[in-house]
Order: sequence, then C-alpha cells, then structure tokens
Amino acid sequence: MSGTGKPTVREILEKEIVQRARHDAEFRALLLENPKEALKQFGLRVPDRVEIRVVEETPSVCYIVLP
Repeated sequence: MSGTGKPTVREILEKEIVQRARHDAEFRALLLENPKEALKQFGLRVPDRVEIRVVEETPSVCYIVLP
C-alpha cells in the first residue's frame, strides 16, 4: 500500500486481475501466455518496450518480487 494507507491504482488493478484469473480459466490461460493481450481487457495498453511477466505460484514454489 502507499504511504497514505490507501491502495494505489496498481494495487487495485492487480487485485482485480488476480480475482478475474481465479474465476475465469480462459482469462488465466491468456494472462500466463500473453499478458499484454490479457491486460487489454482491462483497458491497459502496455508499450512494446515494457515486458510483463506473469508467474503462477504452486505449493512448492513461492516468488518474492523486489522493486
């Protein structure tokens, strides 16, 4: 969360994207295979110079994302 205690736009979008992926298997598959295309469904256009990586945690693999 931001320093104000309110979630940032990014945090809100991430939550919505993850929630949709939990309930929509087709969207989840697209998000894993082609994240930029999947994000277009949220009105997001990611520039070519920006890489988006989507990874799926499992019971035996955990990811920590560093800024």
